[in-house]
Amino acid sequence: LELGCGAGLPGLLACLKGASVDFQDYNKQVLELITIPNAFANIGARVNKRCRFFAGDWSALKDNIAPSQYDLILTSETIYSTSSYQSLIAVLKKAIKRTGFVLVSAKTCYFGVGGGTRLFEDALVKDGFFSSRVVFVMDSGVQREILELRVRSPS
Repeated sequence: LELGCGAGLPGLLACLKGASVDFQDYNKQVLELITIPNAFANIGARVNKRCRFFAGDWSALKDNIAPSQYDLILTSETIYSTSSYQSLIAVLKKAIKRTGFVLVSAKTCYFGVGGGTRLFEDALVKDGFFSSRVVFVMDSGVQREILELRVRSPS
């Protein structure tokens, strides 16, 4: 599952490696004008067998997917606003298999809008479902990180 997919490049790479991928973006036009044409250009007719596309917010997606079905969830540049954390965490919790993991790529701090990786990690700690760790840091320019989230073991 790629949340906030935009052009869908990470998900398309997964498709090229043999995975089936669901692509989600809030904006239906992004899917129609960018993601889907990009998918056909890169993986051709396999799109019909390996890809599904969902438009709308994460609350709607949460209601339209089966629980615990994804081994891997990818999301990039989706934690810039703290007001979206609760709905993002809710869809991640529903969608991920207990043995799966989530990769979140984001800026450490989004100046002027209040989000970032530290605040998202704080929200994850408060929620208690996921553990998180930084698996990659890019220091050049605006600092960016990739967080790996895993379902916490039952206590």
